Amino acid sequence: MTINTDADVIRVIRENPRLVVEAITASPELLAEVRRVVLTDELLAMPEQLAEVVKSLAETRETLSEVVKTQNEMLKVQDETLKSLAETRETLSEVVKTQNEMLKVQDETLKSLAETRETLSEVVKTQNKMLKVQDETLKSLAETRETLSEVVKTQNKMLKVQDETLKSLVETRETQSEMLKTQEEMLRVQREMLKEQANVRRDITALHGMYRREHEDFGRFRGAYAIDATRRNAGDIALLFSRSRAHGFRRVSMMDFTQADINDFLASNYDALDALGLRERAWNTFLKGDIIARVTEVMGDSPGFYLAVEASYTVDSEDVRRAIEHAKMLRCAGDMAAYAVVAGVRRNDSIELLVYKDVEDFIRAGDEDSALWFQLDLKGGRRLGALVSA
Repeated sequence: MTINTDADVIRVIRENPRLVVEAITASPELLAEVRRVVLTDELLAMPEQLAEVVKSLAETRETLSEVVKTQNEMLKVQDETLKSLAETRETLSEVVKTQNEMLKVQDETLKSLAETRETLSEVVKTQNKMLKVQDETLKSLAETRETLSEVVKTQNKMLKVQDETLKSLVETRETQSEMLKTQEEMLRVQREMLKEQANVRRDITALHGMYRREHEDFGRFRGAYAIDATRRNAGDIALLFSRSRAHGFRRVSMMDFTQADINDFLASNYDALDALGLRERAWNTFLKGDIIARVTEVMGDSPGFYLAVEASYTVDSEDVRRAIEHAKMLRCAGDMAAYAVVAGVRRNDSIELLVYKDVEDFIRAGDEDSALWFQLDLKGGRRLGALVSA
């Protein structure tokens, strides 16, 4: 059989196709040359392209596996964060911030998955086009169906792998949806907790206001009690100084300054008082001193002495300073000694000025910047035995 032209080739194929197939199959070089001539460049490159697609799908699946692992670790961190919320409210804002960042990462992951899905969709479209080309090629190359059937089987395997990959992607997206639902529920619980904390804080604020008002009322009551108890003990205070070695009075009389007496005293001794250089407020506090009195001996020749007493439930440095300033002002009269006394139930430990425990030590020291401490009985307003030391 002689073959010289393309027409001879076509004639041989039509008359004896089996013989042609056997001849092509027997020679690998001829088979390769027939494939190169018969198949298009796209079909020849198809196996290599399919291999790259399979590799890309494998890498995508591995990436998705890492994403799922990362999300599981993120959920574990969220569980630990929720446990710490029960212990401290201050970290709530940090937890919310972390969750927002996690949501952002998840959104980016979903976006990446969507892009991957679009890529896969393009691959499927490309494969569909390739299948269409293959169908057209199979129609025109019925004689090489055995060879192309192997290609079709390979493509079917690839399609099966792609279907499994798409199924895995769908399952991954469903898992992510469940995670988002769980996070939304966690955020809802956190908002309820913040709302409850706000209610508790409001209640605490209300209780704090009630406590402050009651504390202020009780403070005013204690101040009134101290002043009343001191005035009831004014005679005992006068006797402490009257029976001291400096005076030795047997019987005494005590006269409280009236408001008119105080006004006359300030007017008569204005220049001397001004020369003392006391605080400006000393003039005002002298006008309403707790006790300003003159003590003299009954039927005696001694001029007597002045008392400047300041009373407070808890005596502090300001009470001591007022008593000292009032005593200094009384000495301006120039006719008698004047003593500063502070009376109260207890004393503040932060008092910086000198306060004496004993009347003899106090008078003997002659320190015009000191005062005598007189402690009131909490039960009856009477003095508690011995005087207490500073």
